[in-house]
Amino acid sequence: MLFEAEFVRRSVSALDRHFAHTIQEHVLALGFTLPQMRVLEAVVDHRGIGIKQLAQDLEMTQSTASDIVERLVEKGLLSKRVSERDRRAVEIWPASDVDLFMARDRTEFVNRPALDLLERLAPQDREAAVLGLRLLMAALATLQEAQA
Repeated sequence: MLFEAEFVRRSVSALDRHFAHTIQEHVLALGFTLPQMRVLEAVVDHRGIGIKQLAQDLEMTQSTASDIVERLVEKGLLSKRVSERDRRAVEIWPASDVDLFMARDRTEFVNRPALDLLERLAPQDREAAVLGLRLLMAALATLQEAQA
């Protein structure tokens, strides 16, 4: 079973590297860095988020998150507003162009690397691959529940 465990670990790692590389190529072609795209996605998903929460969600320092937000504000892709609930807090919001781009293109380019791999498989192999990943994710959920 150790052989299978190592195979799963190495496979997931290789897939992750492939997906990240492919997505990064696309993001760079759009004129962004991968961290900038992650910030844009997080802000679109959590409108009005603060820097502290953004940094925690993306597992980066507040300084890094703040620097990225500032660059995106300068590009007109994000805006900062004073919170109506707490005048000391600043909220980050996406520009309307970012909303349109994310709604139209995000699902396609984020999933394109996985779609390309799945399209290389015969239908029954594609089903088997997805089933295997579902089973691993179910096992992970069970493990996490037991640890909670």
